[in-house]
Amino acid sequence: MFRWLRGVLAGLFGWFDLRARIDDLEYSIEHMQREMSELEIHWTNEVDKLTKLHQRASKRVQDGIAALAESAPAPTDIRIQREARKAELRNRRAGGLHGT
Repeated sequence: MFRWLRGVLAGLFGWFDLRARIDDLEYSIEHMQREMSELEIHWTNEVDKLTKLHQRASKRVQDGIAALAESAPAPTDIRIQREARKAELRNRRAGGLHGT
């Protein structure tokens, strides 16, 4: 006698069970979407930090290279210095042999 009622109730509660499962899945998807958004923001910030760090390091390297280029004597300066040293040695030798 109550078979049809049992069937109706089983179908009705089955629908509630499915509805609960659907609600859980929707919550899980929304939660994952929020987490993905947070991760995207986090990694965007990290990439920005690394980019700035790389730019600063690159600038330091360029400044160091420029400083070395400015402080290093030019090849012609080296030749002039070498010739001056040779002349000074010749003068010392010549002075030491001929007098004082």
